[in-house]
Amino acid sequence: MSIKSDTLAQQRQTGGLVVAACSALLTLAAGTAWLTFGQGLIATGVAVALTVGLGILSGRTGASAVARMAQGVGLMAQVSLLVAICNGHLWQIDMHMSYFAALGVLAIFADWTVILVAAATVALHHLTLSFILPSLVFYGGGGIGRVLVHAVILIAEAATLMWTAANNVRMLDEVKVSLEEASRAAAEAQQAELVGLGQAHRGVEQQALVQQDLGGAERVVAPSARRAPRAWSRSLWSADLIWAPTATCGSQRSWS
Repeated sequence: MSIKSDTLAQQRQTGGLVVAACSALLTLAAGTAWLTFGQGLIATGVAVALTVGLGILSGRTGASAVARMAQGVGLMAQVSLLVAICNGHLWQIDMHMSYFAALGVLAIFADWTVILVAAATVALHHLTLSFILPSLVFYGGGGIGRVLVHAVILIAEAATLMWTAANNVRMLDEVKVSLEEASRAAAEAQQAELVGLGQAHRGVEQQALVQQDLGGAERVVAPSARRAPRAWSRSLWSADLIWAPTATCGSQRSWS
């Protein structure tokens, strides 16, 4: 698996594998808690099943928004199982940090809907169990005050991650449009250059034809031009012959 992604779809596909890996780590943590505290066998089994499910979904996160949201819900469910397994122990409150870490991991999808669904899952879990089974959520009992503190922190993180995801996607879309426009402009410029070259080539061909026609005309005119001086010379010689006797006779008459 390459950590470099050239497209958003590739990053989301990689994100599915990252979430699946985090799910496996949470399952390992749940199994460790079960062995340490001697409780939570069923929860650990559910965590294993979730890991398998998230692994299957990881192959579809690049193209499916539903698969990404399902992975977000599943990852938060696994954190909740880990928190529940640690009930009655001081480490239970520390496990709440896993919610915020998992929410940050989901940012790899660059999909604000995944963050929203995951945060809503945590909020519903806290609000429901803090009144029904508070020991599965908070060490030492729940209460609206503790729920509100966690809710404010969760909302602050989720809002920031949602804005970041939406803004990143918008910027990527703008870059894509800019690249398409640049590519289209380059293609039009290349087409215009080809048209110009074609016109220049036709101009050269036309000039060659004109020169060829002029050369042919010169070949036709040249023999006539060479014959014209000879004809003119013969005409002058004939005129001399005619004029010479006439001039001689005139001279003789004048002398007589």
